[in-house]
Amino acid sequence: MVMPGESVDANDVGWAIQQAVELGEMLESDSDVVPNLTATGRLVGVRFTVENLGDEPLTYVGMDLEDDQGREYAYLSDGLAFITDEEACELEELEPATVITCTAIYDAGADAAGLRAVLTDLSLLGGEEVLVDLELE
Repeated sequence: MVMPGESVDANDVGWAIQQAVELGEMLESDSDVVPNLTATGRLVGVRFTVENLGDEPLTYVGMDLEDDQGREYAYLSDGLAFITDEEACELEELEPATVITCTAIYDAGADAAGLRAVLTDLSLLGGEEVLVDLELE
């Protein structure tokens, strides 16, 4: 199993989980227009890099988490308001040799254990997947 901080390749995509942190049940907004972000379970933040190692452009559309019960968690688009613009990667075109750093917020189940990042080769038709243990417990 790959651990946070280690680089891992899924075909032509290089990934590295930089940091994973428990954020609690709610993030308070400093804005009158953006509501607080409240979890149904618990909020988890993950900062990572993605690199296109191939010769063709790729499209990054997000990264999922998975727990030890096989439940998957997609990033919260409402969480983008709590992330710096430079790292709020929602949909990114990755040209060859391009590296992006992203932060995503997830609403994981309150009882979710063994959370892992599901890193893919960004193939829309289903391709290689690599799991990285986030070491949160």
